[in-house]
Amino acid sequence: MKWGDRRRALGPKEKVLYVTHQVNTTALTGVFPASGQIVLFKLGKDGEIEVLGEINAD
Repeated sequence: MKWGDRRRALGPKEKVLYVTHQVNTTALTGVFPASGQIVLFKLGKDGEIEVLGEINAD
């Protein structure tokens, strides 16, 4: 299933945890995370990605 299909299948209050590689995170959010870094984001009402913050693993 592609990201767009998964995004459309989510309910408005559902939460999802994606564990993925830097290149995918950057393509999805525009953030270039450090190794082990967590990028928090949500879908806006228009379906766009809104980055909420980043958490360092150390």
